[in-house]
Amino acid sequence: LGQAGLLIEALDRPEVDLAIGSRRSKTSFVVKSGERNERGRIFIYLWKQLLRKIDYVPDTQCGFKAFRSTVVRDIISQAQTHNFAFDLELLLLTELRRTRSVFVQPIAWIDSDQASNTSESGPYLGMLQSVVNLYRRYEGPTKRSDAFANAIDQLTLEGWEAAVLALSEKLSDADRRG
Repeated sequence: LGQAGLLIEALDRPEVDLAIGSRRSKTSFVVKSGERNERGRIFIYLWKQLLRKIDYVPDTQCGFKAFRSTVVRDIISQAQTHNFAFDLELLLLTELRRTRSVFVQPIAWIDSDQASNTSESGPYLGMLQSVVNLYRRYEGPTKRSDAFANAIDQLTLEGWEAAVLALSEKLSDADRRG
């Protein structure tokens, strides 16, 4: 909460409807730990293959967000996702309402597996399945993205865990790529 002023200041800009904290920006200060970070990198890589309209937002799952009061009710009233992927839908709805109206604010963050809601593999697979639904609802189909969506449709929890093991090293810098 000590960083709330950063988001409020961003909302003073007329082009900003949503300010979101980012633990993945180059100037963010983050203390990381645990295997959750590997699953998160793979999750980010996969959602960016599907939700191109918001791929400029490096950290969609950061709970540190502030909306402009004049738009928040409209955006939330349109939302249909009620699981961990709701953040992605709110960002998409904001972007669809007005292009590039999401402001990314680097923040200081201490990562904690103990305090996380995504310390197990399960929530990630459900979020990915929701991302596929968001892709099909809000994005125009592309051959490449459809291939990712179809692969995620077929993914089981065991398959997700195997993918994390197989891809962790290959995607170790996915959070730094666009």
